Amino acid sequence: MKKKIFIAGDVREYDSANPTAFTDPITQYIKGNIANSGSAAFVSTIAKEIAPDLLLIRFPFTTGDEITKGTISDSLYQCFFGDSKIFTPQYSLYYRLNFGPGFQANWRIPVDQVKDYHKKNSNYYHASRYKNLDVEERLDGLYIFIQF
Repeated sequence: MKKKIFIAGDVREYDSANPTAFTDPITQYIKGNIANSGSAAFVSTIAKEIAPDLLLIRFPFTTGDEITKGTISDSLYQCFFGDSKIFTPQYSLYYRLNFGPGFQANWRIPVDQVKDYHKKNSNYYHASRYKNLDVEERLDGLYIFIQF
């Protein structure tokens, strides 16, 4: 399977013959633009086809914050969309708060909004069309299921 997917600040080409060519740049983008120096070592990305038309992309790291069903943390949203100081997607759900150094806000973003905005960004940035997107934050990271 070859598909173009909007993820981590760019439209990246997934090729089942070489998934690391897809995952390595995502990991590097997150480490270089989103993760702080203390957590960058824990960042990685996994991608695998779990059916002929279903791709699983996984960020096997977490914020450690309490999980609320039907939402994802703002930090994992940032990793998924690539929303950072160097890139803001056309359709962004990340609201930067400026309360001074050291203030860390944590809020939950509804999965329905994530799905809606991802589809809008995928269309805007000319990524491959997909039939369905499911996003779920679990105790062991963020799971992104894309069905083509």
